[in-house]
Amino acid sequence: MSSRPFSFNIAPTDGSKPSPFSPSPAKTGGGLFSTGPFDSSPETSPEPSHGRSLFAGATPAKGAKPFGNGNGGIFGASGKPKAQFAPPSFGGFNPGSSMMSSPGSQTAEESFMSSAYEEDDTPQIYEDDSRGEPTMQDDEDDDTGVYGDEEDYDDSAMDGTLQGDSDSMDGSGRKFQYVEGITGPITEPGDLVMKTEELLQNISTDLMPRSKEEDEYEDDEDVDMDRPAAPTLEMKQQTLSKNSKLFLGLLQETIALKSKPLLNAYRVLALVLPLHHSTANTAEVLRKWLHIYAPRPSNHDLKTFKAFFPNHVLNPQLWDTLHRLILRGEVHEALEILQTAKWELLSQEANKAPADKQYTREEIMVIREAVGVTEKLLRTMPGRGRSSYQPSTTSFPSPNPILDSPGTPADWRIWRGQVVKAHEELRGISTEASDAGFETDESYYGPANGAGGGYGFGYGVGSRAATRGAKCPTDVIRGLRNIYEVMSGERDAIIAAADEWYEAVVSLFVWTREVVEVTQEEEDEEENLDGLEALLFEHRKRRELYRLREIVEGINDEHPMDQTSSIQIMLGGAMASDPSLCVELSDHSVLAAAALVEIGSATGWIPRETTAQASKAGSLLMDDFNADDMEVLGMDRGSPDPAASDAEDILRTYASALFGTEWIDEAAQIEGWEFGVGVLSRVKDGKLLTSKLLSDIPLTSAERVDKLLQHCTDTSLPTTASSIAYSWATKLQQTTPNAHGNILQYLALAPDHPSARADMHKLLTSLITTTLRSGTPPTADDTLAELLTTPSAVRSDLLRFELAGYAALRHYYEIRTADPAAATQALVAVIRSAGEGVDGGVWDRAWEAPVEPAVLPLLWRELLGCWQWMGVREALDVAKGVTDWEAADGEVKAESDKVWREAKEEWVDVKEEKVQDVLRRVRLGIAKVLADRWVMGEE
Repeated sequence: MSSRPFSFNIAPTDGSKPSPFSPSPAKTGGGLFSTGPFDSSPETSPEPSHGRSLFAGATPAKGAKPFGNGNGGIFGASGKPKAQFAPPSFGGFNPGSSMMSSPGSQTAEESFMSSAYEEDDTPQIYEDDSRGEPTMQDDEDDDTGVYGDEEDYDDSAMDGTLQGDSDSMDGSGRKFQYVEGITGPITEPGDLVMKTEELLQNISTDLMPRSKEEDEYEDDEDVDMDRPAAPTLEMKQQTLSKNSKLFLGLLQETIALKSKPLLNAYRVLALVLPLHHSTANTAEVLRKWLHIYAPRPSNHDLKTFKAFFPNHVLNPQLWDTLHRLILRGEVHEALEILQTAKWELLSQEANKAPADKQYTREEIMVIREAVGVTEKLLRTMPGRGRSSYQPSTTSFPSPNPILDSPGTPADWRIWRGQVVKAHEELRGISTEASDAGFETDESYYGPANGAGGGYGFGYGVGSRAATRGAKCPTDVIRGLRNIYEVMSGERDAIIAAADEWYEAVVSLFVWTREVVEVTQEEEDEEENLDGLEALLFEHRKRRELYRLREIVEGINDEHPMDQTSSIQIMLGGAMASDPSLCVELSDHSVLAAAALVEIGSATGWIPRETTAQASKAGSLLMDDFNADDMEVLGMDRGSPDPAASDAEDILRTYASALFGTEWIDEAAQIEGWEFGVGVLSRVKDGKLLTSKLLSDIPLTSAERVDKLLQHCTDTSLPTTASSIAYSWATKLQQTTPNAHGNILQYLALAPDHPSARADMHKLLTSLITTTLRSGTPPTADDTLAELLTTPSAVRSDLLRFELAGYAALRHYYEIRTADPAAATQALVAVIRSAGEGVDGGVWDRAWEAPVEPAVLPLLWRELLGCWQWMGVREALDVAKGVTDWEAADGEVKAESDKVWREAKEEWVDVKEEKVQDVLRRVRLGIAKVLADRWVMGEE
């Protein structure tokens, strides 16, 4: 059975109730902060497409109140919050007074900061519960942390309120817009950047299709040999689960640096990543997250409660504690409290409890019977998962098919029927006046045929107690009734008991599972996946997250979130799988937002313009067609998904910030752009943006330039390399004009730049002119000296060609005393090169020659002392140059006169010497050489 992409684009196709597993509809615009109006029928389920807002246009399930006031979201059409809400707070746990006491006058900001950075009595996830089980302090190899096997994991910095950040928001419909250009620098630590990029590269590599080995094809005759095989669904799930856990571990290590933006980002990612990638069922993930970030009671408070002497049954907060634990789905802890309760201490004989809390033996027996029913209900509850209070139990535990199962719809219907029966039977043993005369209808709850199929346990606690004439004390009845109201999924009771909207969401998710009717088709689909763990996991995760979204969208009227708190908005987006969450998250940490985009897009709930794998594998044929091509073909790409564009722009923004960060690790000489190019390699059209940003990087050192040029060479960006090299050469000309060798070398590395060769030629012409003026070549820098003396050092053919004239001229000056004959030949070679441009008496400016014709008069002047070492061939070459120069138009002569006049300024004793004087002497010299060699019979 083939797997389908994990998607939240869910819409009905025929007007009937949509299945959470229907194919994705057309994409729509919007986002978490969209304020656009919506038009939806109350008879249909919401359509949470990728581009939709978390709250804009959402229609809650039947019977639920709509979220907001119909203007399309938590913000009104004006873009302002529709209501102001006081920032709520979470109280501590004090068994000596009120178990759920308030934190006093401490402000939300103070509470946030104290919980984040101070050691206090807030719950710590690895706190020793003194239960005898292995803890982190006892065994360092025990699985701990949000993901299950981190060592030294400590979430104490995360405990406390969720209202710590109350950044004001304008509420307008937002769309993330990337402004092309280098920004930054980033604020995240360099070590986090490096490890995050390594992690994201690993995800991209692991999810890339790869070719099979030859032996894998032996038994597969139908395999497409030309198409790489995509990773299996199981491999994909394992990769994302492992790396999500690792990324949270990286953030958790970094928040020790007391970075508030990263702290906020971590709080949100610690919810959204396990929701999508943990093997634990969604209810367990939510419970664990709620316990870590809004503990009530905390580990310490619960331990104190259980240590109440002589037994916690005497603690006045017993039923409040049980109610709160059940409300939050902490079934394991509630069950342990009930199982270890010594109810006999409430007897009159024991005389341990206050006088109004002492009961007869018959009443104690009724309490035990009633509590026994509750215990069995808790033990048999489907999808209990693991306890959030156990250090070895995490939001990302090792897979366990039994514990990770959320329970089948049939299991939940049967179990909830048993809860309803137990709840109703309390009336038969109640002493309250409103319950007088109530009799349980056993036929409704009991088995239909005596062989099973009913909802009840068959305890008949109400009937047995009534037979004895005993009643259950009022406080016990009320405590159990409050518990059963939650366990039976009564929405009003749950919402009334929850302190905050996120607690209400978690509680509703835990206790209203399968309350909404599940179609037979959906049940059959899950049964058909039995034994296919990866597909079954995806199916269940998809269904659970869809239901979580509906709960979040439908709870705002009863429990509105604080619309001025960006962290609460992000948490709402995380629970609703709204991709607009990434936009808001980028305001706190663009690194965290970029990582979430890459991880979430691999799953499918965050849309992308491309995927990292597609970006690396290259574009498809259709991607190379522009709008005109598509029109000719009669095809339409459709409108781009705004959410996909937002996600891609977040990655571009993160990469641009990395380009603007000089050092990631200065000691190791690792620069920010080196990681920026890695991010852009996984972005649509990333190579184009990489080229642009690389060209805009400030060039601060030769080392940086060399590293940039090497990268451009390795990644086939020749135009970018030329732009960088030319920019650096230009900067060298401005800052170190005498570094001729370096300037020439970098100009040679810019062959694609239109001005590089002209600048190179101009510089060498200047060096030739300067040398001829002074009669001595200037001191060459080390690079130029190497280029002149070691031909193999000149790797550029262009530079080798342009450098030939100046190299020959310097060679002439260097050896003219030691070897005048060889020096003369070198000088004549320079003259011959300069004359090529005026061959035939026409100055061809487009002619490529290393020496300009304008310097010919200066070269002739230098030749005046070399006649005796000149042969016939050399004399004829010089004569041709003189003839062509004289026959050329006046433009070349004007240029030569200009060069001559500038040179005369440096000649002290020959101020009146003219070009014609030199020409006359050159003609005489040539004639004398030719005559002498002719007379002597020499060639």
